[in-house]
Amino acid sequence: MSDSPPGSIRPSLAWEVGTGALLLVTAGSGVLVVLSVALGLAVQDYLGSDADMSPLLTWLYENPDRAYGIDALGLLLTFASIVGFFVWRYRTRALLRRYGLDPVSLTRHPGVVTWGVATFMAYCCAGGLVEPGTYDSVDGMVDLLQIVVFSGVLRLVGLAGLMIAVWQIRRRVHLSLGAYFPPAFTPPSPYAATPYTALPPYTATPPYPATPPPPYAAVTTPPVTPPAPADGIPGIGDLPVADDDFWHRVRQAAADTELALLETSGPGLHRWVLIPAGRELDAVRASLAPGAAITVFTEPPVRRETNGYRPPEAAEYHGLLESAVTGALRHQSVGPRSLLSFLDRAETGGRWALYPVGDPNALAARLP
Repeated sequence: MSDSPPGSIRPSLAWEVGTGALLLVTAGSGVLVVLSVALGLAVQDYLGSDADMSPLLTWLYENPDRAYGIDALGLLLTFASIVGFFVWRYRTRALLRRYGLDPVSLTRHPGVVTWGVATFMAYCCAGGLVEPGTYDSVDGMVDLLQIVVFSGVLRLVGLAGLMIAVWQIRRRVHLSLGAYFPPAFTPPSPYAATPYTALPPYTATPPYPATPPPPYAAVTTPPVTPPAPADGIPGIGDLPVADDDFWHRVRQAAADTELALLETSGPGLHRWVLIPAGRELDAVRASLAPGAAITVFTEPPVRRETNGYRPPEAAEYHGLLESAVTGALRHQSVGPRSLLSFLDRAETGGRWALYPVGDPNALAARLP
């Protein structure tokens, strides 16, 4: 089961398989540790008493090497979980870097620290287990079993911390990739800086021209023509120019609430810009591309539940999605077939809105 919303970016299948294998190895190591601790406690209870031991405990007492085989298998799985975790964390960070996410903070968890400290302490306490044959007496065997139980409990605590950490880091990766939006395309500005060209050297000219100009030459002024609208934007020629009166109406609409402005600078090139409430619009106007079509919707985007939401009737919508992680805005053209997928993504993100294409209540114009 994935935590990523439908239609969003998801980790690769190889990464998911590696995550599941690491969890299985860690769980298997924990099961063997629990078995080792349980057998150690049972043998310790029977040692020194007159009660008859069960056949299993008798076999373990008479064959201590076999008992240590169970513990050795647990140590092998613990070593496999150590190697597997560092390989898995390396691949996870490489996956996060690919999408520009912070790999360190998303893979940091206190459970990893707990696992490392508990595992180190367990192996320090189990240092006397390398020569089990020295414990020939009943009292020596009891001391040995106490060490086994104590180190097993430490290892169990560490493995539990590792499983919790891996599971929560996996969920962070799914949520971060699900909320990731690729950077929006920004059209090149026509006012881009041009390289400096040196002027030609000054050449002296005679004070009087060789041929004097005709007296009373007519001075003509070229006619001023408005700039042509951007190519390929349907209906932009019918829109009024965004003059001071238009921006005055926008300022009045945004007096008490933040509004969404949609900039259309070419075929399929849409960009959302938020108009702050009750502020001057100089910064917003400076960020818009000349010649683009702009539409200001009078309803602000909000964070709300998608269950039971009914959009206004329209053949197509302009969808606004805000990333819950970065706050970036994304435009999505929404039709009847893509409405459910849009609402699924909106449920896991920040603010969102659906605006009908051609909304009569919106303020539309074209930039000069």
